[in-house]
Amino acid sequence: NKLVEKKAAGLDVKVIMDDSAGNSDARSILEGGGVEVIDDDNTDYSMHDKFVVVDSSRVLAATVNFIEDDFTKNNNTAIYIESKALAYFFKGEFNHMWAGNFHTDKYEDHSFLTFINYQGRVITIEGYFCPQDYGDKNRAANVIASYISSSTSNVRLAHYIFTTGWAVQPIISAIEYAKSNGVDVKAVFDHWMNLDTNGRAAYELLDAGVNVAFSLHKYSLHAKIFSMDDTVAVIGSLNPTTTGVTKNDEYALIIRDPDTTNGIAKQVADYITALFNKYYATTWTATYPVINEVMFYPDTSGAPTYEWVEIYNPTNEDIDLTLYRIGDIDNLFNDDEGLYAFPEGAVLPANSYIIVAYDASAFYEVYGFKPNYEIVDSDPTVPNMVKVLTDKFTGDWNLDDSGDEVLLIEASPYDPEFLIVVDAVWYGTSTYLPNPVDVGGISEGWSIERQEAGLDAPYAGTVFLLNQNPTPIPEEYVALAVLITVAAVVITLVLKRKFKA
Repeated sequence: NKLVEKKAAGLDVKVIMDDSAGNSDARSILEGGGVEVIDDDNTDYSMHDKFVVVDSSRVLAATVNFIEDDFTKNNNTAIYIESKALAYFFKGEFNHMWAGNFHTDKYEDHSFLTFINYQGRVITIEGYFCPQDYGDKNRAANVIASYISSSTSNVRLAHYIFTTGWAVQPIISAIEYAKSNGVDVKAVFDHWMNLDTNGRAAYELLDAGVNVAFSLHKYSLHAKIFSMDDTVAVIGSLNPTTTGVTKNDEYALIIRDPDTTNGIAKQVADYITALFNKYYATTWTATYPVINEVMFYPDTSGAPTYEWVEIYNPTNEDIDLTLYRIGDIDNLFNDDEGLYAFPEGAVLPANSYIIVAYDASAFYEVYGFKPNYEIVDSDPTVPNMVKVLTDKFTGDWNLDDSGDEVLLIEASPYDPEFLIVVDAVWYGTSTYLPNPVDVGGISEGWSIERQEAGLDAPYAGTVFLLNQNPTPIPEEYVALAVLITVAAVVITLVLKRKFKA
């Protein structure tokens, strides 16, 4: 509304957006108010920049997407700088994209080095815009890595997503190098985009002995920040991923501030340290649905007929499963195994369990009650899971007795092919992630189960044990347990009142 208001007042207002369905409402409002808007017209890569230039003299640089959740719920960072020099370079990048040059079509380099006098000290700011499809294609990552490698006392980082792609390997190596040289390294990652997901830097850093925390709240840690030695900070739109460095429109500011008491880098370091102290744990109670028990070795036939998975909701809120998927895939982009969606209207009640069986009739034969859902159609009274994205996930459900993985996934409401791992279990010979559940001593008919319902950790092998007597929990037992608990509370209250009387 403010942009429309400024346009109506006669100001020159231009907006560049990513070509995303999620931007359509905002675009309609802006264009309806006469604001000029363009997008990158590319669904393969993102116009991922997040900056505002005002009056050619002020810049707002942020990790914030212009959506309500990023201002009210998700962890983000932003910096406001009054500098004609800084605004000049950002405006140059903006104008280059306004002329239709996005992603690898860019041919101008607007990287910069500028100096700002602030409260009696000189702050140096380097700026790098991505992608640079010529020369050193991962220049931004290499520069960030060089500052990390040069650190002598501490490194802090907090990221929404940090992958292990080739373009960001220099950053990972620099962090590991700093750690090996006695530098105090602390890292915080968004749990939705990094925990239980292969191809993420968090697991390489954990293996290198780096202290890693995951943000354990229902929203996102959307930060993209580093701090080194309380004197160097990195902030911008750039996620440390190969796509971010080499394909998407991004930027990274490297800010050198000599004030180690309350300077910019010190404030960034303190912010990350506070996040780390809040969320660091070797085990924790999940704030999201988890896979609680897996029957992967029901008999020696190798057939999936008697396989099943139990899912637990440790929260106090019902969870709509409309966008949830489950599968034995080990790759979020394509695999020769199957991915299945819950039927429309499926709900996982608060503090409750549901069971997805391969064959409901076979499950009933063994346990005497029916599962909540089944993969094959064997019982008309049990809702079927729906096979999805069959062009990418071409196989069928069948857990390998020697080693495999089960993934609980949520799809984006804007893009059904954008998949986020909510929880995962990997066991035996699976190479999905390190430290699988040890099933070396398992016998036919045993399952693997969490030590405690809702207990989670970075590694499945930490929280899962062999279970000689599988214990799938019928939904009615959960309801009965709740009633008994309520009844006990009521009885206790009555007794207390009588005693007081």
